[in-house]
Amino acid sequence: MLADGRDPGEVKKSEREAALLAEKEKALTFEVVAEQWFEKQYADSPPTTSKKIHWHLNILYQHIGDRLFSSLERRDIVGAILPTQERGCIDTAHRLAQIASAVCLFAWGLGYTDRNIADRIGATLKPIPRRHRAAITDPEKVGGLLRRIHGYTGSGLSVRYCLNILPYLSLRSEEIRLALWEEIDLENAVWTIPAKRHEYGGGMKMRVTHTVPLPRQVVALFRELKEIREMNGGGELCFPITAEGLLAALRDMGYSKEEMSIHGFRTIFSTLARENNLNPNHIEKQLAHKEQNAVVEAYDRSQYFEQRRELMQAWADYLDKLRQAL
Repeated sequence: MLADGRDPGEVKKSEREAALLAEKEKALTFEVVAEQWFEKQYADSPPTTSKKIHWHLNILYQHIGDRLFSSLERRDIVGAILPTQERGCIDTAHRLAQIASAVCLFAWGLGYTDRNIADRIGATLKPIPRRHRAAITDPEKVGGLLRRIHGYTGSGLSVRYCLNILPYLSLRSEEIRLALWEEIDLENAVWTIPAKRHEYGGGMKMRVTHTVPLPRQVVALFRELKEIREMNGGGELCFPITAEGLLAALRDMGYSKEEMSIHGFRTIFSTLARENNLNPNHIEKQLAHKEQNAVVEAYDRSQYFEQRRELMQAWADYLDKLRQAL
């Protein structure tokens, strides 16, 4: 080695490092790397989110879980996803592609591989079919829906109050179902929905705290519910119910899945509020939609809270007129 101009000590060191790297690579299967990624990204996520991500990961593990990451090629990732697409689960296939790409990007960042082999892999899949969640948008029929909700006596107390409040606020199902009393300030008529609710799950879809001005009608309903709750032992949750419970109530009222969904209350608000010439910018803020323009999102920090307070009161009054119309 000396004759060849090499340092024997450096050679031995290089050999040891190569042996250690080889041993490490033997242990770095796709599943091992994916679990490292999961721990970094979802360690503090609600149980429902963790369970959902692991459900998707387990589909990938069935095909490539025990494969060494260093041996994987792009076609292997595609091969792990295609069976799901072939079963007609297009949405799930695209979610698998997103997760696989995130895992591979994570591996690339840590130096486990020299490239992201799953970059833009969703482009190899069939496009997700566009779907619209069922919603009633004819004002007269919306009035009929509100009358049925107002007079509904089935299910439990929580379902009835939640369904009466939901049309006024047009929140996502999980945002309202997992509401905590500590979030609601009835004196100032404002509900602050946190980005996350930890063990309760829920929170805002975009993981940004959202302030919701409460119209008079909603404050009155919350006061009624709180009084009844306190007489019966209280509890942290305003509505200890499931999404299935809300849907079952709608079906019990005679609305099929093709006619009306829980998400449909947001569509009703978005559609009819615009038809009544209410400010579209305030409507979008109230719906807590993500700004599509990245530049606008970066610079627009306005919340239009006072304007939204006027908006939500006008909307609540409009719904009452629809409900009371014969």
